[in-house]
Amino acid sequence: MSTFFGLTIAESGLRVYQAATNTTANNISNVNTKGYSKQVLNTSSSAAMRSYTSWGTLSTGVTADSVTQLRSKYYDTKYWQYKGYECEYEQKLNYMAQIENYFRDDSTVSGFETIYNSMFSSLDTLKTSPADTSVRNQFISDANNLCSYFNTVANGLMDIQRDINEQIKSTVDQVNSLAQKIVLLNEQINSVEISGSYANELRDARALLVDELSTMVGVETTETKVKNSNFEDMDVGATNYEVKINGMVLVDGNQYRQLNCVARERRVNQNDADGLYEIRWDDTKELFSTTNSYASGSLKGLYEIMDGNNNEVFTGTVSRISGNAVTISYPNMSDKTTMNMPEEGPIFIGNREYSYSGFSMRKTENGDVEYTFYIDSDLNGLASLDGKTAQIGTKVDYKGIPYYQSQLNEFLRAFTKEFNEVQRSGVDLYGDPMGSFFVAHDTDGSELDFYNEDDQVFRSTKSTYYRLTAANIGIAKKSMDDPSVFSTATKEKFLNGIEDEEMTTNLLKLRNDVLLYRGSGGSSFLQYMTSDVTVDTEQATLLQKNYQTITHTVNQERTSVSGVDEDEEALDLIKFQNAYDLCAKVMSVMAQMYDKLINSTGV
Repeated sequence: MSTFFGLTIAESGLRVYQAATNTTANNISNVNTKGYSKQVLNTSSSAAMRSYTSWGTLSTGVTADSVTQLRSKYYDTKYWQYKGYECEYEQKLNYMAQIENYFRDDSTVSGFETIYNSMFSSLDTLKTSPADTSVRNQFISDANNLCSYFNTVANGLMDIQRDINEQIKSTVDQVNSLAQKIVLLNEQINSVEISGSYANELRDARALLVDELSTMVGVETTETKVKNSNFEDMDVGATNYEVKINGMVLVDGNQYRQLNCVARERRVNQNDADGLYEIRWDDTKELFSTTNSYASGSLKGLYEIMDGNNNEVFTGTVSRISGNAVTISYPNMSDKTTMNMPEEGPIFIGNREYSYSGFSMRKTENGDVEYTFYIDSDLNGLASLDGKTAQIGTKVDYKGIPYYQSQLNEFLRAFTKEFNEVQRSGVDLYGDPMGSFFVAHDTDGSELDFYNEDDQVFRSTKSTYYRLTAANIGIAKKSMDDPSVFSTATKEKFLNGIEDEEMTTNLLKLRNDVLLYRGSGGSSFLQYMTSDVTVDTEQATLLQKNYQTITHTVNQERTSVSGVDEDEEALDLIKFQNAYDLCAKVMSVMAQMYDKLINSTGV
């Protein structure tokens, strides 16, 4: 054993506590750096020396092994999970508040109830003055205001859908950018750590990117050590860092996948805006799920608002195939007022997707309803499809834009059909048979008056109430141009010069006495809509606040592990300084001993 062995031990302590002080100084200097994790110096006792004495070995001091960061995988995972939920409901709250505005009816906004009651008040006045042109004009004007209200709401909802669509594109671009950055950091981290060092700052930067990613999609991460191909028990110093989003791999070590926004060629709901995006993987072209059990984040919230149909999609069972015609029995939609599927689009039969160019519906002799869908390709020989479930669109368990659009249509189809049938039973002031008062404006500008609609056989391309929507409802041009073209009497009473209050009375019953929507009268429509919107908005508000609170709590716990506390660092500085001073004292004492030993004893 060297005479100067004690100096070596003390010198190792000086070096280690100098490094510990530097590490603490680095923590203090980064106390306000976003994403920075507290770093610690890891030490161990130096390798002992064999000593052929009774005690066996001699300690040789202290060794600085590494400087690593403090992070909790558990709290990171919980933070990403709840941050995703928070951002999901934040998006829902934002857009549900916008939807709610379209169903307002108060002192500042004239909504459905005000306009609806005004129209029936004018109709009540018309009952006592059926030939008064000014009264007729007032009623037609109020009826037109009701149509304009529904046009505005439908177009407004479609505008919200378009805004969401663009935000989805922007969000997907951010996800792709983050994936690329994470891969670059993976390469840099492995480049540093393969030599035995720790890339703490680079790891912090990567965790910060995953934090940002978790606001958009559900995130899971896995890091495994890379083994030597020849010696499985030997680590090579590198790791494989994997990131999954919504349960699917986005980043795998030095490889990453891209997401693409692909505009839908055809609508999946009748009143969807054109060109809505669906997200597909660039490499496999498979659909990226935004609503599965792993999903969360702003992307899920956006899709549920844009595509949410409350699980109300067309379903049925294939009963017959002939050429390109597929007959579907036992449908869940047997009434034209509730149909929400597009005139043409994709249909899923079994697990395969087909495309149809139109459909028809008929009532069989026993009163059952059958649909026939006309598929773009020949299905002969595919008898295996018999008995398979057919479905149009994807069930999304949320009341989003498609749901509210379909509710508007459902009410209007029931209301206008009843109104028009009363009108057709009479004649106008010229004695001519009255046609439909409420019509639908087709894409080419023509009017659909539903005059030849058959309750037994229905075809999607014909003039039927299925084609009437909140976006295209209007008043017949003849009635708009001439208030005399409105029926207030049957032909018999008109020819006999008898004032007929019965027809107007029947129209007035539509205000609330006739069951039109959810088993209630027309005046209850707004109450149901307001209830739906309010409940969903309040739910989004509550859940967003709850998840925000949970996220804050989890982040505090995470910060308690990885964050820098100034008081704690100050105590560490004092502790390391004292240890350094004691090591220096040891060297001083040892120096005095060696001086006495060498210079005073003549050794």
